[in-house]
Amino acid sequence: MGHGKSDDTAHLRSINVDMVAWEQARDAEAIRKLDELLSPQIVFRRADKSVVGKKEFIDGLSGPSPFATRESSDVVVELRGDRAVSTSVVTTTKEDGSVNHYRNIRWFARGDGRWLVEYWFNDDVADLVELAADWS
Repeated sequence: MGHGKSDDTAHLRSINVDMVAWEQARDAEAIRKLDELLSPQIVFRRADKSVVGKKEFIDGLSGPSPFATRESSDVVVELRGDRAVSTSVVTTTKEDGSVNHYRNIRWFARGDGRWLVEYWFNDDVADLVELAADWS
């Protein structure tokens, strides 16, 4: 992989889509890939507003996914040298058919030739819609 801006942007878009698939799969290979991608010092804010580190996040992948499906859309990557911010919407469907949408914001840093996720903010889009309505 090159280090041109378009190469890095495409790579980071791909990573964002893959992360959602890995989080859904929860098998040994998926967990290994997430473990390699997450910074040891990652700060992850879950949609339920709890904040966890890498160990808690990885440990939370044990057992089946709470969702029947999980997919990423609207991935946008802003690249600034060895730093990048991505936003995406993750749509989940539970076994009962209920659907939720989550805004994911991830801060990446490149070190030693690879990208790591340092911060990951996850928010329920429904909460954001309600908040925006309160402001108007």
